[in-house]
Parts: sequence; structure tokens; C-alpha cells
Amino acid sequence: VDEASKRGLEVIVFLPIEREDIDLPVNVIRVNTGCEFRCRSVMLVRSSDVLVSLGGEVGTMIEIFMAYAMGKPLLVLNHTGLSSDVIARAFPEYIDQRKVIKPKYFDSPEELAKEACKPQVGIRASYG
Repeated sequence: VDEASKRGLEVIVFLPIEREDIDLPVNVIRVNTGCEFRCRSVMLVRSSDVLVSLGGEVGTMIEIFMAYAMGKPLLVLNHTGLSSDVIARAFPEYIDQRKVIKPKYFDSPEELAKEACKPQVGIRASYG
């Protein structure tokens, strides 16, 4: 959040109720969801054009699966040392037999960032 904000990117933060008291940079759009972490993830993923995963634990993996189920493009960073690293090994092509969207996996945060910053034309993600 801080780095993106410093670079002039528009940043929207969906805060779970447990973290609604934190301070954010003044130019960040704050959404106090009133929801706990997992509930908040539904709003975050549903409102996104693309899901970028920089590594995490079960909450991150839930968001990856949710984005896949919604047909959202997935950009996933590998080799973070976090539990979400298993996603690329477990699902190298597609997450299930429906083949909703093929996740893109990256070994470099720089390459992932380049892909994430490309214009997303014609995205209409509303699968099942």
C-alpha cells in the first residue's frame, strides 16, 4: 500500500473489521467492510479486475480459489516462502476440470508487476 501510494497509483484497501482502526496514507481509498477477514475477501475479489497474489497463508489461498471460481485473471508470485507457494505445484495449469482461467505464475516480482500494470482490455469476469 505504502509503495504503490508513493508512486501515485490509486490504492483501495478493503479492511476487515479487526483492522478498521489502522492509519492509511491520506490518498488511499479506505473501505471499512464491517466483515471479518474471509467475508472481506468476497468483496475484495468480486470488485477486482485481476487478482495479484504476492504470497500468503490460507486467506490468500481462499482469495486465489475465489478469483478462479469468478473467472478473474490470476497473477501469482512463486517462491515467497509462504504457504501459498503450493498453489503452482498443485495446479500448474488449471485449478479444476472446468478450466475457467489459467493462472499465470511468476518467479520474479518485477515480471509480475509488469504484467499486473498492463492494461486489462475486455475483462468480463463473472463465471459461476
